[in-house]
Amino acid sequence: MTKRFKTHLFTFLLIGICASCSVAKNHLNSTTLTSKDATAQSLYENPITQDSLIKLLDSVAWNETTHQFEGGVPTGPPAKFKFVFTNYSDHPIKVAKVDAACSCTATDFSKDLIEPGKSGWIEAAYKTENTFGYFKKYVDVFFEGKTNKHRLYLTGSVDPYKNK
Repeated sequence: MTKRFKTHLFTFLLIGICASCSVAKNHLNSTTLTSKDATAQSLYENPITQDSLIKLLDSVAWNETTHQFEGGVPTGPPAKFKFVFTNYSDHPIKVAKVDAACSCTATDFSKDLIEPGKSGWIEAAYKTENTFGYFKKYVDVFFEGKTNKHRLYLTGSVDPYKNK
């Protein structure tokens, strides 16, 4: 896809969503909400960004896409985090592959099909042995049948004086 096509697609979808949000805002005054009304209300209350639109189109939602290790991590054991995603599509999905940015980051992931409404996971582990200081590493997640990737980040600081 060209950049111009992506920009036009994003603009078209955003206009459609904004139009549905104004309709939803007027409809929210009614006494009961259907699930579609609740979705429209959520879109109205939480404006859509380009990143969230891409996630919406993929029907995959993440617990977080950047994990910050607070307070520093010790040198030695890997700094691990398990990213969790939920399948909001109407069909099963499967992780095709996970690519780490460098050899200092190991990965593991759900190997089974993830049914609609169910969750899967991606684990990223930054190797802290013989390192110190700030780090920001990423892994790219690809789902079968999808061309775009999801990028997940691990950030933090390795403190060689922290207790192991």
